[in-house]
Amino acid sequence: MEIDFCGEYDKSLYIKAFRKAYNPSTWKTFILSTLLVLLVILYLGYAIYERDNNLGAIDIFRTFHHLYKFLIVAIFIFLPHLLIYRKAIKLWNEIAGQEVFGCVTNLGIKLMENEGLLTWGNIKKVIHSEKMMGLVTINDNFFLLPCDFFESESDWRIAQSLVTNNVKPIIK
Repeated sequence: MEIDFCGEYDKSLYIKAFRKAYNPSTWKTFILSTLLVLLVILYLGYAIYERDNNLGAIDIFRTFHHLYKFLIVAIFIFLPHLLIYRKAIKLWNEIAGQEVFGCVTNLGIKLMENEGLLTWGNIKKVIHSEKMMGLVTINDNFFLLPCDFFESESDWRIAQSLVTNNVKPIIK
C-alpha cells in the first residue's frame, strides 16, 4: 500500500510542530519556573527584613548580586525554548518554498527528492494532531507530514494509521 503526498510547508505549522517535538517537557519547565518563583519570594522576604533592620548602603550591592543570580536562573529556564525556536527558524529558511513529495508505505516513508526511505524503525518520536504528524528520527532529524499534503481525507487517515501502528511512542 502506498499513499502519496505532495505539498509545500506552511511556516507557522512547521515551526509549531518543530517546537512541540523538541521543547523540554512541561513538567521540567513547571518545576524550574516554580523554583524561580520561590527564589524571588525568598529574596523579597530577605529584602524586606534588611530594609526593616536598616542594614546599610553595602546591601545595595548584595541586592544586585542576588538579582544577577535570578537572571542566571531565568536564562537557564527559558534558554532551551529560545534555542529551539531559533533552530526551527533556521531549518524553515532552508526548506522554505521547496516542494516535498513522497509516499507512505508499509515499510516507512519514501522521500522522492533524495530517493531515501525513512523506515519505521528509524523514527523515535511522533508528534500527532488533527492537522499534522511531526516525525523525529533516531538521528534527530525532523520531518513534517501535514494533512494538506494528501489528496483526500481518507488518504490522510490511512497514513495516520500506518504511522500509529508502526511507530511507538506517539505524543499527542
